[in-house]
Amino acid sequence: MLQTILHKGEEEAREVFKSYLDIFGDDYYIEIQDHNIPDQHKCNEVLLRWAKEYDVEVVVTNDVHYVEQEDSAAQDVLLCLQTGKDFDDPNRMRFENDQFYLKSASEMELAIKHADDATVRRALEATTTVADKCSFDLPMGELLMPHFPLPEAFDNDMDA
Repeated sequence: MLQTILHKGEEEAREVFKSYLDIFGDDYYIEIQDHNIPDQHKCNEVLLRWAKEYDVEVVVTNDVHYVEQEDSAAQDVLLCLQTGKDFDDPNRMRFENDQFYLKSASEMELAIKHADDATVRRALEATTTVADKCSFDLPMGELLMPHFPLPEAFDNDMDA
């Protein structure tokens, strides 16, 4: 939806927003992120306005690619390795800044500092509500690879 706001305008994006609202109903949330990117700020303004207009809960998230803020330089080098690009290549893929780390609750609160106090409080509560809806159990010490039985023609997997 952010790309639609930025490249096709608010009215077309509003139609996308309303179609998602029709699909998800009360389980639809507006996600606000702030990585100190001007386009995000523009989109957040629009999304906060729509959240209020359509009575949709707001959640605050952060795109996390590394744990600590100071890990951004290592992430930049890793990105070069993954994409096979030279570090000095001005046209290579890169993050815009060092804000893509696991932020604390207080840092997340700052992400919507421009909103009123009630909106901030509700957004933080809604974020916790969504997190509580998620359940994932990763069993430790168990083989998680799928098992595919060998055809009868093979005695063992070395014959395959």
